[in-house]
Amino acid sequence: MYETVVFRGKDQSLNRFFTDYARPRPEFYGADMARAQGEVKVWKQIAAAEQSGWVDTDRWLRQGSWATTQAIPVDLNACLYQLECVLAKAYDATDQPTYATSMRNLAQARKELMQKTLWNERSGVYQDYFWDTQSFSKHTSLAGGYALWAGIATEAQAKRMAMQWKSLVIDFPLQPTTIRLLAQSAWITIQGFHRYGMTEEAQRWSDQIRRLIDQSWNEIPMEDQAVVGAIYISLGR
Repeated sequence: MYETVVFRGKDQSLNRFFTDYARPRPEFYGADMARAQGEVKVWKQIAAAEQSGWVDTDRWLRQGSWATTQAIPVDLNACLYQLECVLAKAYDATDQPTYATSMRNLAQARKELMQKTLWNERSGVYQDYFWDTQSFSKHTSLAGGYALWAGIATEAQAKRMAMQWKSLVIDFPLQPTTIRLLAQSAWITIQGFHRYGMTEEAQRWSDQIRRLIDQSWNEIPMEDQAVVGAIYISLGR
């Protein structure tokens, strides 16, 4: 359990993707064998990347090497923050104030540590952070939009992100198999723009991702079309 935790000081921690699975994934055996090139430790990094949904991108590469478990991801921690907030409300609703306070404190501590660790003041966006080298990822990932969606960002930070992301960010090779990931990540960022009252930015991104889906629809794998189609419809309302 603690292997998914990255301690950032006394009683301060964030989470990472981690797994002990150190073998090629059966369904992608050939691809994983080629990626690892004989290095068993790479399979663990690839399996951890699979948990994130970003395995077909270069988000987890650092100087050409896989470093998934060395990264503190923005999206994972934003989702956990939201979960802690939801649990706090659930405990309030069931008259369990002690547990509600505990969850609220955990959420606040995570939010504060995300601000200290994952906000890149120089680039003006939230970015993954490599805890072992104490450096930000060089990839400006759409996962940073989760900080807007979750309400982590301040108003000033949200405005800076909107200035940096004036148009749809495509930060990985666009292939039929990655359209779903792009659509999901863009949808999250668009909800974040709405949360901070940035309707113009939200509409611009919505129009762009819908056009891209229109252009790519016939190439999108059948198993992804239900999710991508639902996103397309929701953004047109």
